[in-house]
Order: sequence, then structure tokens, then C-alpha cells
Amino acid sequence: SYILMEYVEGQNLPDYIETHPYRASELFEKLIDAFAYLEKRGILHRDLRPANILAKTDGFPKVIDFGFGKSFSSDTEDKDSSISLNWWCEKPEELERGVYNNRTEVYFLGKIFEAIILSNQLDEFKYKHIISKMTAHEEHSRPESFSLIKRQISQLEVDDFCFNPRQISAYR
Repeated sequence: SYILMEYVEGQNLPDYIETHPYRASELFEKLIDAFAYLEKRGILHRDLRPANILAKTDGFPKVIDFGFGKSFSSDTEDKDSSISLNWWCEKPEELERGVYNNRTEVYFLGKIFEAIILSNQLDEFKYKHIISKMTAHEEHSRPESFSLIKRQISQLEVDDFCFNPRQISAYR
């Protein structure tokens, strides 16, 4: 038996952002897209930690190590007691009840970016308010899905458009 894996040339996400801090918001957006994709297909990663997200040399993020990954349906919760990892950050409250779901994934991705923002003093990170919601300790206080976060990001991008009166006139 053997495992065939893709070789990814790059760095783990925190190290990459340390040397490319101006790419942090872009990488966040791409990772939200990636996890919204997994969510849509009913897949939980279940081992989100900084070492399991790489940034290739071109800056494109890669989520790796789906060894604990699991299929789920949106109306069920994972109560698999086999998850007893050495957590790299404070655990969210639902893990105390043995529950792991989309909101748990949201929490851990938020915690990764929270640590990156703090350690690199990224004052210009566009999505600090989203990160603060993602990292709420209580499950019900977090966004319920990556798809919802993706919509929030899209809305922010639309709100950033400022048209002057001449542009509005030309459009009309």
C-alpha cells in the first residue's frame, strides 16, 4: 500500500503572510471560497490548523491533510468521539458537547487568521469584523456557514464602489 500526494512548493499560511502581508485579505477571500466549496459538497476537514493550509509560491492557497475529513449532511451534526486532537488554540464551546459542524470549521479558520493578524500587526486587513464574528466562542454567535461569509464579503465589495455624479449620469 502507498499514498500518492501532490507536492506543493510553498510555505504554511502564517509564514507566507509574514513575508507577504499585503496578500492576507486576498488569501482570506480565497480560503472562504475553498471552504464554501467543501461545505456545498458536504465535506468537513476536521483538522484545521496553520500547518494544514499552504500558500504556493504563486500565493494560491492549498488546503491539505484531509485525513480526518468526513462527509456530512447539513441537517446532522458530527458527534464522532474519535476527534481528540491536540488543539492548537482554545476549543469552541460545541466541542465540549462532542459536536463538530460547519460553525466549528468557521471558528478554526477564523482563529488561524486572528493569530496571523495579531502576530503580523495587520492593521489594514479588510475583514477584521468578520474574523471577530468567526472566532466567537459560542456556536450560535458565529456565522452558520462559509457561504454566508462569502455573501458578506461580496456585499462589502459592492459597498466599496463609490461612483461620482458624472459616472452615475453616464451609467443612467
